[in-house]
Amino acid sequence: MTLDDLRTFTDVFNQVRGHYVEEIGDRALIHAAIEGLVTGLDPYSQYLSPAEFRDLDDSSRGRYAGIGVTIEIREQRIHVDSVVVDGPAQRAGLQAGDLITAVNGRPVKGRNLREAVNELRGPPGSEVEVEYLRRPDAPTTVVVTREYITVNSVASERVAEHFGYFRISHFNEHSAADLQAAIEDVQQGGGQPLRGIVLDLRANPGGNLKPAIDIADGFLTEGRIMHSRGRFPAAEMTFEATPGEWAQGVPMAVLVDRQTASASEVLAGALQDHQRARIVGERTFGKGSVQSILALRNGGGLKLTTAHYFTPLGRSIQDTGIHPDLEVDAQPDEAGMADPALNGAIEWLQGETG
Repeated sequence: MTLDDLRTFTDVFNQVRGHYVEEIGDRALIHAAIEGLVTGLDPYSQYLSPAEFRDLDDSSRGRYAGIGVTIEIREQRIHVDSVVVDGPAQRAGLQAGDLITAVNGRPVKGRNLREAVNELRGPPGSEVEVEYLRRPDAPTTVVVTREYITVNSVASERVAEHFGYFRISHFNEHSAADLQAAIEDVQQGGGQPLRGIVLDLRANPGGNLKPAIDIADGFLTEGRIMHSRGRFPAAEMTFEATPGEWAQGVPMAVLVDRQTASASEVLAGALQDHQRARIVGERTFGKGSVQSILALRNGGGLKLTTAHYFTPLGRSIQDTGIHPDLEVDAQPDEAGMADPALNGAIEWLQGETG
């Protein structure tokens, strides 16, 4: 950056501070300038404030600091959808179906979901006052102490008697181990060996890349999983499968949709290129870029695009996505069926296993 560039920046800074229609502080202007510098690069690079940086770190670890509820907005009201068993909210008396009416004495009607979540989350050990309504009772106010809540990214069940269904909502550092354990539980719990596996990556936005690599490795015995290339040699990464497989010889289908992105596309692409799984659903999102997380001295960080992913056969994911082997409307309750993509996957597995 030249001296003239710095002078121009200072000139613009002073003009905005002196003439903008509303008064704005220096810190807010600097923050906006930093955000503009990074967000102007591409849709995925981002400046993270210290609080956002901590949240990202917690998310990658599969945890968050809060009261242990999932909420949803219905008719501008905050409804408790579920509570974590033995979590802070449950111990304080909250139940699924309760209506949260105020947080720290401030009414929450009309808040959007992000605002409501931010109100309930906070540093572990801090307290939050929650007023809730459980009809026909009068409103109840409780003080809840926030703590770290572990988020399980894997859900599983046995479907159509002989097939294991495994959904991964996102990737955190526990996802690979959780999936391996879930496969073992479903295999042992049904009394009969699994004849097929359905891995559901629909609406999975990605997250931590390493668990996706580890999961691909769990279903492959050899060969390349993915390769990345960037501007600098450090961005060149190649991951290879190691011997051993979680479900060797068991046919496999992977469900994808338009919201399947990033690390989940890496996983789907690896299984497709090695013909280990049949991909069912819709073309995926097409986010084939690698974001490195860089810490800053102020406690914040940068999420900066540093490389692009390529599948084992060298296909680029960026903007093209993964094309399914069997194209099906990917969302449940479409085409007059409960879940056309899942049904299509099971039909294919039944054909493979007789």
